[in-house]
Amino acid sequence: MTAQEKKPTSWLEIIENLEKLIFYASLMVLPISILPLPWDITEFSMGLSLMFFAGLLLTIELVKLVWKGRILVPKGLVDTGLLALLGSIFLSTALSSSLPTSLFGFDFRLGSGFILTLLLFVYIYAARSFLFKPEEVLNGSRFLIIGTFGTAIFSIFSFFGMNILSFLSSFSTLFTTGLPIYSSSRVSSVIWGVSLLISIYFAAKSFNRKKLPYAFFAIVSSVVHLAAVMLFTLAQGWQIFALITVSVVGFCLYVAFKHQTKEAKSFSLLLYIFAGITSLVFFLSLIPPVRSFIGGTSQSLITQLTISSDTSLKIVTQALSEDLLRSVVGVGHDAFSIAYNQYRPLNDQTTIINSTNFTNANNQLFNILTNRGLLGLGIWIVLGYFLFRYVWSNFISNKLGKEEDTMMLMYDVLAVMLYVSSFFIYHTFLLTFLLVYVISMSVSIRNMIFKDKLEVYVFNWGLFTHSSGNANLRNMAMGVTVMFVTAGILFNIYSIRLGISAYNTIQAEKITTQGRENLQTLGEADKAKLLVDAANRYSTAIRYNSGNDVLHRRASLIISQYLESLASQYNKTDNENEKKGLFDQIATYVEISVEEAKKATELAPKVYANWGARSSVYSKLVGLGLTSYTKSALTALQTSATLNPLNYEIYYNAAQLYILNNESDSAIRTLNQLFSINPDHIPSLILAGEVSMKDKDFTQAQRYFGDAKKVMEETSATSNDVYDYVSKKLKELETQSPKEVITTPSANKETQSAEENTSLEPSDEVSQ
Repeated sequence: MTAQEKKPTSWLEIIENLEKLIFYASLMVLPISILPLPWDITEFSMGLSLMFFAGLLLTIELVKLVWKGRILVPKGLVDTGLLALLGSIFLSTALSSSLPTSLFGFDFRLGSGFILTLLLFVYIYAARSFLFKPEEVLNGSRFLIIGTFGTAIFSIFSFFGMNILSFLSSFSTLFTTGLPIYSSSRVSSVIWGVSLLISIYFAAKSFNRKKLPYAFFAIVSSVVHLAAVMLFTLAQGWQIFALITVSVVGFCLYVAFKHQTKEAKSFSLLLYIFAGITSLVFFLSLIPPVRSFIGGTSQSLITQLTISSDTSLKIVTQALSEDLLRSVVGVGHDAFSIAYNQYRPLNDQTTIINSTNFTNANNQLFNILTNRGLLGLGIWIVLGYFLFRYVWSNFISNKLGKEEDTMMLMYDVLAVMLYVSSFFIYHTFLLTFLLVYVISMSVSIRNMIFKDKLEVYVFNWGLFTHSSGNANLRNMAMGVTVMFVTAGILFNIYSIRLGISAYNTIQAEKITTQGRENLQTLGEADKAKLLVDAANRYSTAIRYNSGNDVLHRRASLIISQYLESLASQYNKTDNENEKKGLFDQIATYVEISVEEAKKATELAPKVYANWGARSSVYSKLVGLGLTSYTKSALTALQTSATLNPLNYEIYYNAAQLYILNNESDSAIRTLNQLFSINPDHIPSLILAGEVSMKDKDFTQAQRYFGDAKKVMEETSATSNDVYDYVSKKLKELETQSPKEVITTPSANKETQSAEENTSLEPSDEVSQ
């Protein structure tokens, strides 16, 4: 072979080595891609990281396709299930009740949306095309456990009340100490469980090969990951710990038993030791005194609030019974939050946590049923069928005679563990990534082991390479290369723009959080300055990510707060020039706040929070004396009630607007809708009493105030000004004569359910 013939191979090797470095780096960076946004700490940041790495790697893959002519991607039996899964996600997105939510994820979380899910599949499948040796596959997992090792260390410190990233101002201000870094204890434990098994395998392998530095790190990593799993499954999730224990111990014992040779003695011994330690830790964690002792050492541990299985099932049932289409394809990919608001049942839990929104069900199966319907659940079962067939086929043919055999078994065990975890937890972006990753690595190693039975997807694009002497084709190849490279650069520029937007969003949230913490010590001018700074940060964030409905929503609320500050300054000053300047500012910011609120609802019209923010902005403007926005506020509240019929605060806010508009009858009717949801809402009972007194309906007023007093006494809330106020009103009413004709219904009278009737008084939105 001549030097000229070797040159293309050398060029190709350099390209593929570069691809491996990018892939390895992504496996380390993705688990630690954390941005402390109040509404999402992982999905957006991890999605953004994947976009950056995918932009680099896929551009190189496309250029390689142009010049090499074809790309071979190893495949296996399980790929049928994986591609069917991707197809069901696409279908539920295309037919979603909220297309923006399904495309970009709820609240523009990126990682949970279809676009990033598609990118995730393409990215990991592309990795199969340049990983040719088992050691190359294993190197990726080494980088993965480095990333999760850091998150486990951080979370263990958080468990004991220490924030080791507090030197970063955003983490100091916005991160809640006591939570694991991935927020959910159960989700975090599964992620660390994956790294625990990989770490144990690396420890045994490195120790057997006398690579003591590698063995030492792997042992430390195993201990840290096991400790993190134990600590964060104390409060909830022992089933998850059981699943991890069965997976780890089963793998260790089976592999150790099969390696009863002199050469593998230390390998087997270490596996036996870790099997014993993992089992011991699990069983100790089940003993109540041990759980109490360890849990008592943490004064900061926070248990994530989750909805019950019963509530999840009722939401699924309601969502799928809406119509035939929804029963087949669901409400839309990542649209569970929309379904939760619209279909949650009326019970004590949903009433107590009235304003809390849930983006996921109790477990992934309920998520799939709600988001992707019966078809989606069927395809998830199909994926399980193909996965278990594939794993069983590997198991019966695997003699564990080579290292790659053990590696394939490890990835198979992890794939089964991640799939089974869907019965207990919901799947986040990282869990979906890990599931597709471990399956793909198993498929790659299987094709390396059984080279004579190699199965591949062939992407053939030999248009530019078959006629090497043709200058026109070469020029065309150069042109296509430039096009692909340009597209890759533009894609990464977009990723960077999203990153800049996220940075400014975090700065804005940090400013508002600091303002709330120091509210009592800040003067009016200082509060106004903080609000302006936050609004400017959001303005910058929107400039770099104008399609994000959350940014418009948050900006509108902050600007409306600033308007209240301006109005306060306007009322306090006597200087005419100052008044004129403040009036001009108020006029300008009124228009901006309204436009931002409208933009949020235009971008994601099915998201309740957007309409809630819009109605809040209008209501604040009405409170500032701009009564022309009353009908607009009521219209926004009516839409909010349609999207979230059991949120009683909507009806309370609407009743206040009716009172401002001198519509007492409408206010009482609206409050009675509220009482059908929450008859113990004290502010509403007091408001209804005041309206009834104003209408001289003293009998009804006495009932409302009496009910309010009774609720406060039952909850031992009698040592406050509200209780004194209610008591005073009841004494006043004792001296009043009842109204002869009672025209308003009692709060205790049976009223039409708010679940059936969510309409407020009809009103047309006034164009402003």
